Amino acid sequence: MVILTHVVYALLAAGIPFVLPATGELFVLLNVVGFSSAQRAVLIVLIASCEELLFRGPVLASARTGAEHRTGHLTRKEVRRIFGFAAVYAVTTAPLGNSLLIVCAFVCGSVWGALGVEARSLTVPILAHVVWDLGVLLVWPLPTRL
Repeated sequence: MVILTHVVYALLAAGIPFVLPATGELFVLLNVVGFSSAQRAVLIVLIASCEELLFRGPVLASARTGAEHRTGHLTRKEVRRIFGFAAVYAVTTAPLGNSLLIVCAFVCGSVWGALGVEARSLTVPILAHVVWDLGVLLVWPLPTRL
């Protein structure tokens, strides 16, 4: 997901003028001044884990109450719940005033929700979220200029 994010981001940044400045603004919003990289990594793990419990936990709880024999595909009800909670997750980022963050939250929230429902576990989306956040924010940050 980190590599795909970098590929898609490079394509978008080359063709859509607001992407680079929005990314720069987002990094300013997320900058934790006075903390080391290790401390920021711990914060990322804690925050991402809490977000998954809050926003993907209810989707997973609903999936667990469904039919015991799965077909291997997400049901319409599961897809609606995944997108619904992803939308709520995205809306919670709106007060920061960064449209790129809202779009990323919705897309990533949808992916993490689907991972959780398919795996029937919160561990999978927590790990995916933590790895993605660490990857694009700390280890291999998205560029803010070409």
